[in-house]
Amino acid sequence: MPRERAEHLAQFLDPWQARLGWIVLFCGMLMVLIGFPAQIHKNWIEGACGIDPLIVTGALLVYLVRIPYQITKRAWHLLPADTLGLLLSIILMIQYLYYGGYTITDVSNVLAGVFLVGGFIPYLHSVVYKGAQPMKSSWFIWALLDSTIFFGMLLEDSVNGQMIGAIIGSWTTFCFAWKYGESQWSKLDKASLTGAVTGIGIGIYFSDPKLTITSSLVVMFIGSIPTIESAWGAPEKELKISWWIWWVSCVFALIAVPARTLEDAGQPITFFIIETIMVFILFVRPRMLRKIT
Repeated sequence: MPRERAEHLAQFLDPWQARLGWIVLFCGMLMVLIGFPAQIHKNWIEGACGIDPLIVTGALLVYLVRIPYQITKRAWHLLPADTLGLLLSIILMIQYLYYGGYTITDVSNVLAGVFLVGGFIPYLHSVVYKGAQPMKSSWFIWALLDSTIFFGMLLEDSVNGQMIGAIIGSWTTFCFAWKYGESQWSKLDKASLTGAVTGIGIGIYFSDPKLTITSSLVVMFIGSIPTIESAWGAPEKELKISWWIWWVSCVFALIAVPARTLEDAGQPITFFIIETIMVFILFVRPRMLRKIT
């Protein structure tokens, strides 16, 4: 019943769609051009961030999810205000961390973790409400690899915000996959599981966490190839919003790299390469093909 009423309202407002779009654009720009700059200026004058970080984090996640959705729906009247709102929200988050005595590395670490977890939200929504069926075996392996890398980095005292987010996201998704997903083991799944276990064994035998990190990253990259191949052939099957958010997380993770060492930079670089390939396939390649045709 509520949906039918909403449809009737949509039909009633349809003739005014263009005018409403311009009104939304004006009001949205008014809000972000007055509200956000006023708070940013106030923080700068007082040398402290007077807004709750949870509110800023919430705004970041909302804008980050909503912007790709608007692009897919071609809701161009909403896009300028939300894009500007995203940039100003990032500035507010940076102010909060900066005035709190945090460094750029700390800021980027926090943002990398927040965005990585945020990328799982639309994916889990599609699992629960849209019938997406994640593979139990695949997500168990991803969670295991993330855990292996995490503990290897932990032993090397190089854990970053992105890996914390990866642990939270992958094991949460595995729990959802256990309830909503399918049970099937492909040859690649078995090979990846063998590689993950082997990496753990090598690290324990040689008492060298770096070997565990390296082997797990290699297995993870190889394991991502079928996903890349699938996206190349059928990009419409991929959830673009999630890949976009994960790519942003990787950018912040690279900014947060404290040293050019395997334990500090290996994981962020590997994640960035995988996500960049996926973003190119899902966002850049279709535009290139349209220009050619």
